[in-house]
Amino acid sequence: MDLRIFFEAQRGNLDEFIEKEIAAFEKGVFAGVQAATIDLKGKIRKQVAAALTRKASFAIQSRMYDDVKVGGHMEKGGASLLYSKLGRGRGKQFIDYLDLHVTGGTVRAKKSKWLYISLERGPKKRRKQRPVVAFDPRLAFIPDPKEPKKKLYLVRTFKDKNKEPKILAVLIRVVRIPKRLEVRSLFAAHEKLVPDFVTAKIIENYEE
Repeated sequence: MDLRIFFEAQRGNLDEFIEKEIAAFEKGVFAGVQAATIDLKGKIRKQVAAALTRKASFAIQSRMYDDVKVGGHMEKGGASLLYSKLGRGRGKQFIDYLDLHVTGGTVRAKKSKWLYISLERGPKKRRKQRPVVAFDPRLAFIPDPKEPKKKLYLVRTFKDKNKEPKILAVLIRVVRIPKRLEVRSLFAAHEKLVPDFVTAKIIENYEE
């Protein structure tokens, strides 16, 4: 038995003491889960930066919750969510671009035979309506010399013959993305470390 409980009971402060102890414990659990989440997020970001780009790694985000639903009711504690913002759409319609790098896979066009990859600089230019070759005599599709049946270039020529033609886009049949990220193994390994993070924070919280 903790002697502090005995002394607080003698003073008539047992209820207040227990409330403070529970609050300190919950604070420690939350801090432990938060520390474990930050640590895991850093490891995933490092892996994404090495496999893709540093900019892509910042798409890995986290969110903390101080209450958890257990058995149909809410309990104080700590829970976290790690997620990717690299994609398009919202809610159930969200398409996570990083997922393909986790599982590996093939990307194909849905409504045509070719995937259109714009080479225009800037998001506004990339989002604008695609040029139509039939309506512009200065536009032409040029087959790739090495893969004429798999890759085309959309090229614009200019009246000024001294000005070099500009490649506006690349059209390809399919994109095969290899498995580059071992995120699942990171989660599995980190799951065993969470109790250590929580215990350390509970002890640290009690020592303050």
